[in-house]
Amino acid sequence: MDQHQVFAGSDMLSRGSAVFLPRAIFVLTLITTVALSACASSGESQRGGGFGYVEMGSHTDPRFFRFDRSGDIATLIPDGKQVFRNHERVHKPTALSNNDHIRTGDRSGARIEFHGGDRPCRIGVFALMHGLLYGDSEQCEHQIETTHGGGQTDADSTRYHYHVTPQYTELTVLSGAVQARSFGSPGGVVRIGPQQEAIITSGAVAGPRPVSPETIRDRLQWREEFSFKRPGRGVGKVLGGAAAGAIILYGVKKLLDKDQDRDDDDGPNGTPPNQLPGDSRTRPPDVRMDRLPDRHPTTDIKRAPRPPDRIEQSPADRSTIY
Repeated sequence: MDQHQVFAGSDMLSRGSAVFLPRAIFVLTLITTVALSACASSGESQRGGGFGYVEMGSHTDPRFFRFDRSGDIATLIPDGKQVFRNHERVHKPTALSNNDHIRTGDRSGARIEFHGGDRPCRIGVFALMHGLLYGDSEQCEHQIETTHGGGQTDADSTRYHYHVTPQYTELTVLSGAVQARSFGSPGGVVRIGPQQEAIITSGAVAGPRPVSPETIRDRLQWREEFSFKRPGRGVGKVLGGAAAGAIILYGVKKLLDKDQDRDDDDGPNGTPPNQLPGDSRTRPPDVRMDRLPDRHPTTDIKRAPRPPDRIEQSPADRSTIY
């Protein structure tokens, strides 16, 4: 194979890599940044302090109690302008103590993250008169009591939802299990399993019965109104980080484009286009037919004078010839 053909093949390969690799790195970096931002901003990715958490919707007012310790038992994270702890308005994350009363107003919610500790443990959510409550027990038993009855989660992690009205309590279990009972029949405990629901009244527990994923999604729709984020996890912070990342990625891409342009001007290993690698000699430039001029340049040639058609001879010359 001719040495010029080998040089041309390696040059095409290096230029193809110079174009493909920067674009691939740029795309992969962008995808990773977006994925990490999505994970950081996802409310579902947040867990409690080890013993689970509950989230309260608007117009919900329970009391919180922990049976195995005193002092601070959880952290209250408000969302909205009408979140009250013991009748005092709360604007930022606040420590929650035993028997604290939490009330939410219009377009306001709260998230309670329970602190970890020794097991076994039991957390109580009492005097839930009305409202919406979603919880995850994680590594601790949660005991919920409404005006009609209540329920206690299993030792394993259980996700549950309560909708309390003046007439009844609607209990939905997403995962795990809850032992439900009515104040009218204390001995009648009914186990509500995953993807099941029950209606608790002052006299009985109706259920369990299966509930569809669509129905569960509709009942949890109220959670979309709140973010329940700690300071520094807001949308503004996420957008600011994304903008800074985009600026950095743009600068990296511009540097890669400059390197690509420099590689296009030079040959392999930074040699001039007409110089062979490892040799100080230069190769002849490539000749392409489409670069040839349309016509060759003409050269002005001075022609000699045309000789006369007939030469006049003198009489002397004629005598000499004949």
